[in-house]
Amino acid sequence: MNILVVEDEPLTLKVVEYVLSGSGYQVTKATNIKEADEILSLSQPWLAIVDKFLPDGNGADYCELLAEKHPGLPVILLTCESQQRQRDYMRYPGDTIRKPFVLKDLVDSVKRMIRADVACHAAPPAQSRLTVGEIELAPVERRLYISNKPTIQLSKSESKLLECVMSNAGAVVTTEELDFALHAYDLTGEVDSVDEYIYRLRRKLEDDPNNPRYLCPAEKLGMKGYFFSKELPVMVVE
Repeated sequence: MNILVVEDEPLTLKVVEYVLSGSGYQVTKATNIKEADEILSLSQPWLAIVDKFLPDGNGADYCELLAEKHPGLPVILLTCESQQRQRDYMRYPGDTIRKPFVLKDLVDSVKRMIRADVACHAAPPAQSRLTVGEIELAPVERRLYISNKPTIQLSKSESKLLECVMSNAGAVVTTEELDFALHAYDLTGEVDSVDEYIYRLRRKLEDDPNNPRYLCPAEKLGMKGYFFSKELPVMVVE
């Protein structure tokens, strides 16, 4: 997996490249925004790590531009500023890490965001239908089909979250990963949290929303997230 690192400070760039390469990632380096744009015109990385202060522009503004030009590209912003300042410009799908940072924290953030990106892009193509047991989801139409029940219309956010968990049926998708998916596809704003989306989905999907059969909490597995109960193999219907 290729990671683009945009950093003009030589020592930081060398250290980040060393720790990411040691974790099994391929690193492409850029020392300014112009170089980064040239690289992105030729290939799309799995993730970009961008320094806040670059010689030819503001890294936070560049992260916003990346979100517009490359939708769904996860971004980690490196900054020396406070957490409050970080929240002020957090207007793109990604994370911020304050300098000086612990190398393990950087690697953990990279792994978490790539895992979320893989999980939420592992669903079938848009023209397909995803089926788990007696539940069938049509992502394009945002319709949910359940045996012997009327067709259910979903919102964009509900459809995307259900697509994420159904495409990974039987495995836990964390709350953080689901939240990242909503930001990556600019689907926030309908309700305040992933948990609220999940509850709305349960009301449409489950016979008893408080005792879910399909969209189950992962707390009993020691994790914060949800998994779709895998009663039958996942099938993609063209």
